Amino acid sequence: MWILIENAERADMRAFIQSLTLDRRAAIAYTGLAPKWLDQAEREGRLRPLPFGVRGQKRYLAADVRRMVTELYGPPDALDGPIEFDD
Repeated sequence: MWILIENAERADMRAFIQSLTLDRRAAIAYTGLAPKWLDQAEREGRLRPLPFGVRGQKRYLAADVRRMVTELYGPPDALDGPIEFDD
């Protein structure tokens, strides 16, 4: 798709740039999981913090966090159907 901007000096361009890494607080907010669960995922090797971080904070690759959520809940379209409960 092409968008014609006649006067680029007055054009208001806004974009959302998603970070490639998430700190611990952002990973918890993104997943909606309890902090204890994040610790458990690290111990089990499902989520590995990066070997560096700002002021020693743990940071995770956003792709790894998304992969972990997909492993837990399935692909995003899997939640569109009805909820089935065990008898």
